[in-house]
Amino acid sequence: MKAADARLKTDKEKCSTLSGNAEDVCKAQAEAEHTRLTEQAKAEMKGTSKARLDAAEEVAEANYKVAKERCDDFSGDPKDICLKEAKATYEKQKADITVLEKGNTADARKDAMKTKTEADYEVAKAKCDQFSGDTKDACVKSAKDAH
Repeated sequence: MKAADARLKTDKEKCSTLSGNAEDVCKAQAEAEHTRLTEQAKAEMKGTSKARLDAAEEVAEANYKVAKERCDDFSGDPKDICLKEAKATYEKQKADITVLEKGNTADARKDAMKTKTEADYEVAKAKCDQFSGDTKDACVKSAKDAH
């Protein structure tokens, strides 16, 4: 834990040489790495599957924060797509964690697959927003067909 705290401090000092969103992304990455290291240490100390799952959830959330921060480099449709992709990745990770929490049953895997498919569809649909008219309609139809 002390090593993780020391690394966070060093990483954040490196970030201070940057500016704007690059600095924000750097700090978010430093926090995510700190979360990963501390949660991993906590899980190892507790030695339970619940602790490992809790750690995985915390890491997924930290990674999601980094991904959202990266999206601030964009505006308009590209930003919307970036945010949808970040959320989809997060939802997929959470679905995998849920499968493990429920004992890797067929029902849990089915629910996870549904969640992942819906997340992918939301991204595909967001990508269609850059079009209009028939092109957009065809894009949305293609997204529905694929998912």
